[in-house]
Amino acid sequence: MARRHRKARTAALLAGIAALAPACSAPGPAVDPERNLAGAPVGPEGSTPEDAARFEAALQAVLAALESDDTEVARLMLRRILAQRPTGDALALAERLVQVVDGRAVMDAVRFELVVDQDPARRHRSRLRLVIETDLRAPARLELAPLVVTRTLSTLDPLGAERWRTDTFLWEPGATLELPAAGATREHVVHTAELPRGELLAVRERWSVAGRSGFVHFEGARLPARAFELEARDKEWLASFLDRGPLDPSVFAAFVDDPANATLDDATYTARLLERTLRVPLDRRSELLDLVAERAPRLDDRQLARLFPALRWLAASTDERDLDQWRLVLATQLGASASAP
Repeated sequence: MARRHRKARTAALLAGIAALAPACSAPGPAVDPERNLAGAPVGPEGSTPEDAARFEAALQAVLAALESDDTEVARLMLRRILAQRPTGDALALAERLVQVVDGRAVMDAVRFELVVDQDPARRHRSRLRLVIETDLRAPARLELAPLVVTRTLSTLDPLGAERWRTDTFLWEPGATLELPAAGATREHVVHTAELPRGELLAVRERWSVAGRSGFVHFEGARLPARAFELEARDKEWLASFLDRGPLDPSVFAAFVDDPANATLDDATYTARLLERTLRVPLDRRSELLDLVAERAPRLDDRQLARLFPALRWLAASTDERDLDQWRLVLATQLGASASAP
């Protein structure tokens, strides 16, 4: 009975390791003892139930540390476990956890960046690039399933109407990525895509890349690499007639505050409002939401409703909010701004 319980606990530990790094659920090559934790002395082959039970709580603690992303804590605990010369199942489990820790150390030294710019070969196409830099002392290679790439495209016309489209595809070359040593850079063109044309004020692209767990090959070791997800900064493409230089958010505020604009018809008001919204640089757009939030309590329903096209674009939201919902959103925004340091 005790042996059956011990097997069940070992299976549970294996399941925990597999959840952390599925690629590590099957034994791999030994880890280089001069470079990582496996250099600690180990005992002879075979183990007793007492030996396995002696390390069970410690191995569970290592799993808990890894699940909490306390990788260095897990590393220290593994050093202590290996220094006590575990054998059999306890040693095998510890060695798999060593691989997880070493794989994380390698991947923590890797920096991925997604960059969206214009395709130099075609004016009306955008380009997504993956730029890779590391702090590694030697090159490495990442072995994954094909990366999942998602592109969400939003368009805005002069009447304030928005349309959204999301496309997802696999990037096959991303299944094998060369990781440079420190000081070097690797760059990959992931995708180029046609930009919508027509009577549009703006086009917004939002890209993301997701990688499932796999392996990283580094200095002769094949280590587990956990899943990751990357997001590019939003890229906004404006109509050429809006390319007349950036505006300060105060210009937007002055337009909203000007009582003379109340006499404008809705189409004219929306076109002028959106021009003053879109010409504010992206890194200052959040100030526009703050400006509207400050004014919302004294705006009547019609005044607030006329701001909806700008609010939807600023919030990057596909939700069809009504007046009460927008007032709640703006009140929350105002509270958050007031409490910010």
